[in-house]
Amino acid sequence: KVYEQNLAAAAKGDHTWDDTSICLPEGLPRLETINEPFEIMQRPQAMYFVAQNRLPWRAYFGEKLPDLKDVDTMYLGYHVARWDGPKLVIDSSGFRDVSVLDDKGIPHSEKLHLTATYAMGPDNKTMTVTWRIEDPDTFTHAWTAKASFKRMPPSFQFPEEVCAEKLQTTAPKRAD
Repeated sequence: KVYEQNLAAAAKGDHTWDDTSICLPEGLPRLETINEPFEIMQRPQAMYFVAQNRLPWRAYFGEKLPDLKDVDTMYLGYHVARWDGPKLVIDSSGFRDVSVLDDKGIPHSEKLHLTATYAMGPDNKTMTVTWRIEDPDTFTHAWTAKASFKRMPPSFQFPEEVCAEKLQTTAPKRAD
């Protein structure tokens, strides 16, 4: 029902359901599905995901997801990583229920559990991610979504981008 309301509002040009319109962060997996580059950096204890003009997030190896009764929810949740052969698997939970799963407005609750599996293609230039989405308060059963990404050349740099809810159109007057 919430999804249908979001679709109807968007069709009328009303995007107030979308907190990114006021510069709040996208949740996951939406953050990875927008058409903007992101970088993955591997360290011995964690994988770091850094996106242009977005909150960075990290997944720790050798950890367990926290008991959600003991922690506050976050826009990007909590993440633990493990290798399954050549695939990187990241389990995530602890998401605030104010974000949506995609740019169409699919909602979720704070019981969202997201499992992302990343696999590099044989060309070593294409990475595929499969998300398994489980949320008993929102969906009747788990479901999956997929996306593919092309590796950027080593010379690529993020362009500067700033999110500002209300941009000032003229420079402030200087007080002398």
